[in-house]
Parts: sequence; C-alpha cells; structure tokens
Amino acid sequence: MLEHLHQVAVHAYYAGELDAGRRACERMLAMELTPERERLVRRNRSYYTQRLDDLVGCRFQRFDVDPAHQGWSTFNPTIVAYEDGYIAIVRSSNYQIVDGRYVMPPEDAGVIRTENIAVRLDASLNSQDAGAMRADYERSQYPVDGLEDVRLNVCDGQVLVSATVRNWAGRDGTCRIATARMSLDQREMADVQMRDEPTPGRHEKNWMPIVGVRKWVYACWEQGRTAFVDDDGGRWRTALLGEAPAIARGWRGGSQVIKAGDDR
Repeated sequence: MLEHLHQVAVHAYYAGELDAGRRACERMLAMELTPERERLVRRNRSYYTQRLDDLVGCRFQRFDVDPAHQGWSTFNPTIVAYEDGYIAIVRSSNYQIVDGRYVMPPEDAGVIRTENIAVRLDASLNSQDAGAMRADYERSQYPVDGLEDVRLNVCDGQVLVSATVRNWAGRDGTCRIATARMSLDQREMADVQMRDEPTPGRHEKNWMPIVGVRKWVYACWEQGRTAFVDDDGGRWRTALLGEAPAIARGWRGGSQVIKAGDDR
C-alpha cells in the first residue's frame, strides 16, 4: 500500500491529478514512516500546496515597506488587529540566499543582521506610517543579531511580541524565545526578556501566539499531543493537551492563532 501511494503521489502531479496526489501524500503522512521517507513525502506534498483563496474567502492587499537599510530585504510579515485598524511587523535583513548559502555584504563581516519595521494600517489595510523598531538587549558575539520571526499579539490593551534571538549574552547561539512589549510611539521593543526554554538545549522557534491571552502553541505534535506554553509569572509552563494526528509531526508555527469565524 505504501509504495502504491508513493507512486500516486509522484505521478499524479505530472498527470495533472492534483487532488489525487495531495490525498496520497496525506494518507502516507498519517502512517508510521521512516525519517527518510517522511522527509521525501513532505517534500512531495509541497508541490500540491493550494492557494489560500482556493480554500477560504479572502482578499489580497499589497503595502510597500522600505527596507531598514539600502540593499536589505523585506519579508516574513506578521499582522494583528489593533484598535480600529491593524499593526504589522515586517522583517528586514542584510542577507540573501544564493545557491543555498547566506550571503552578507562584506562590511558586515559575516554577521546576519535583522531589524523590524512596524507599520500602522487602517481598517482597509492601507499603510498609515512605518518605522524601524529598536530592540535593546545584552548581546554576545554570536554572528546572528536581532529579533527574528517576530509574532504579534494584543493582550490587555498592550501590543506584545515574541521572537527568536540567538546572540543573547551568555548563551551559546541556540535559538531562544524572547518576549517584549511594543511601544509604537517610541518605536521600541521595550522590556525585552529572554525566556527559559521548556526543553533545555532545544532550538526554540516559531511559537504561535494565541491572540488575546498570554499563551502560545509550542508544537502541533509533541509526544503525540498538541503542546501549549503559558507565561506563568515570567516563566514558561508547558502543557500537553489533546491528541495530535500523525500528519502534524514536525509542523512548526507561522502566524498567530485566532478565533475562527471572527470578522477580523
């Protein structure tokens, strides 16, 4: 059965039978697979990725943001509803990926740098203003600087962020999660705090904030369950909750978790 499904997953793409290929991949991902087979199936599944507007009703709105510095890129935005409009954060970095390698300008001496640009949007997603945000914390010499993959949340009237940081002083370069309070008026990520990791030594990246509460989805599949992290007085508390399907093995976070059916 497994080999038959694998053949369908491969050949359906070239035959234009995208639904059949997608179903074959997803049936395999619900099975027990070797790590090598699972990586191959997930790669094949990516060819069958559907457009968002094929899945749900949506509209696309473009807003242009200047990079933090000339020659830098802009990418990986995050957005959250706030007051009568929205706030977005756009990541800007000094590197490009060329043939699978990170390439930085010579003057940066091999250091990957990130700054984050905050954008205010009105209710129609029109840009109102934008500016780079300062983020002060005690840095080490590890050559990856700045808050990466910022995720936004609004809780108790405050705009909160969580992000990955690698050059926190006294740490070894392993990805850690930091949190901060965003001050739009001051263009600052204030009260930046490194949080203790739930699993020592493990890279921490792309947690999903649950909008309106100080809680994150830690992993979609952790020991067979969905794992959540609570901010318990400045310390993480991890809880394994409902069973997660096998297909969710290896799923990592992206955007926030929001209420389904909410108009915004």
